[in-house]
Amino acid sequence: MKSQEKRTTYEKKIPFHPLEGHLPVPSFSLREKRAPLHVKQAPPDPIIMDTRSLAHEIPVKHRHNRKQLTLNILFSCLLLGAAVLGALSLSRSHWITADAESAALLGYETIELGVFTECTQLLGDSDVTCGTYGSSLKDIPYKEWQVVAVLLMVTSFLSFVSFVLSVVAVSFDWKAHSYAVYIIGVSSLLYTGAAITFGYSLHKLSQNPSTPRAPCRNGGVFNSGSCTFDWGSILAMTGCAVSTVASLLAFCLRDPLELVSSSQLFLV
Repeated sequence: MKSQEKRTTYEKKIPFHPLEGHLPVPSFSLREKRAPLHVKQAPPDPIIMDTRSLAHEIPVKHRHNRKQLTLNILFSCLLLGAAVLGALSLSRSHWITADAESAALLGYETIELGVFTECTQLLGDSDVTCGTYGSSLKDIPYKEWQVVAVLLMVTSFLSFVSFVLSVVAVSFDWKAHSYAVYIIGVSSLLYTGAAITFGYSLHKLSQNPSTPRAPCRNGGVFNSGSCTFDWGSILAMTGCAVSTVASLLAFCLRDPLELVSSSQLFLV
């Protein structure tokens, strides 16, 4: 009985074909949907694939960030401009120009004073005499101008060094940028110190109006009186502004050479 019950149960589970003995007959109908065969799909296109999910699988390459590269080029140009403006201002002989009335009272046609040099023209004379105050810094008539001359020489040199370091940082090693930031910061402070010192010295140009080296009337601290600022002082003030802008821009810069995946290179 037990074997017959087992056989009956087995026959209920698996149908048999009556003519072929114990061969099982398929139990599905023609309408029944069969599971699709597993087809190995081709790898997705790396251009369409999300690069963030495969950042660890796709090899990385270098690419220049256009925005940061542009800012770095602007930064280098500002540094070079600050160095050139400082050097040009030192070479100019007309920082302060006396008005015609004050110059005529001293017997001169024109009087132009610079940090290193001066130019004068006597009344009735067509020749303009230009030259340095002497062979050393001590010959400069005002101690404040001696300080200004030293500060401008140092700041022009430091600005040029910062320019070289900024080019090295973009082209070879970004570590040089940190040195350029510190140097241009110091250069900007020295530029500002030179401008303040020169402005403070203006009151001495009206203390002794009987000499051509003090031709200004009604002058004072940060006040040129009857005299006017000329190209030398304008170049120095512009250099101070350019140096300040460069020192502020330095903190906004990042390495323009960044690591990206090769798929991102196709997307750009």
